[in-house]
Amino acid sequence: MTTKLWPRVQRVCIDLCVAVAVTACSDIALLPSSADAGFQYMFQAASDLAERALARAEIVGDIVVEAAALDEGPATNCITANDCAPLTPGICQVAYCNNGSCAFMVAPDGQACDDGIPCTAPDACKDGVCSGPAISCDDGNPCTVDSCSLWLGCVYRATHASCDDGNACTTGDACADSKCVAGVPLVCNDGLPCTADTCDSIKGCVTAPLSGPPCDDGNPCTSLDACKDGVCVGVNNNSCGCKVNADCQALDDGNLCNGTTACIAGSCGIDPATVVTCPAAADVCHQATCQPATGQCVTAAVADGSACEDGEACTSGDHCVGGTCVS
Repeated sequence: MTTKLWPRVQRVCIDLCVAVAVTACSDIALLPSSADAGFQYMFQAASDLAERALARAEIVGDIVVEAAALDEGPATNCITANDCAPLTPGICQVAYCNNGSCAFMVAPDGQACDDGIPCTAPDACKDGVCSGPAISCDDGNPCTVDSCSLWLGCVYRATHASCDDGNACTTGDACADSKCVAGVPLVCNDGLPCTADTCDSIKGCVTAPLSGPPCDDGNPCTSLDACKDGVCVGVNNNSCGCKVNADCQALDDGNLCNGTTACIAGSCGIDPATVVTCPAAADVCHQATCQPATGQCVTAAVADGSACEDGEACTSGDHCVGGTCVS
């Protein structure tokens, strides 16, 4: 008998142990890898009944063990394979009629079986061995760690990791009781009087230009200042007559960012050339603003929670934290 047949011999030993209630069945896994040594071990470990049954066992071709080897009685007589149906073959075995006696042979490849491992499916026979591919235990929940237990099957362990509740108007979302719980609301305020700041659950902070509400354009020579298409503008009230720029100095508000007053066509107004326009920051998590006292642009981080885009296609709910875009 070749070593290739050893898994079948091992199955015989297990069947014999079960049949005669041999207490050393737990040692089956320790059987020698050699088929010849395996038979010697079984003769030493089995009871007298198993010893006599094994002596009658035959392994011819794909036949594993005759039915007669499982009990002391004579072999089950048969004419067709249907006569052997009442017998219970082992895993990946089938009963058939062999010269008038029922016997077992290796089941054909592809026959459904159960390997007893809940982490594999669907199981099928191949070369007399029952096995199957690993199943997936992924429940699609970011708040659980998914695994498969050889005893319990799929197991889902709750975590307290950060997550994304799918609402761009919350930040700091975290897992609790296997669910993603929303964090604090996102604050949307760009500091401009002529824009309406709101939060969209998909886009995050969005702004819309306003027209109509009163505002202050910072020009002392205008009145009736109001928002128009997101910009604060006023009407020249001709109250600032002048001849030279010095005549307008008293009207200057000292803010070097919104321009300095000058005498323009006989009226005091803001010299457009002196209005400071800060360049755009290098990224959306920073904003360049003008310092009124110096008229210089300074770049600083925007408010935490402001919407941004980290450039990663597999993340969502991106927002700024400390000047960095995170998901």
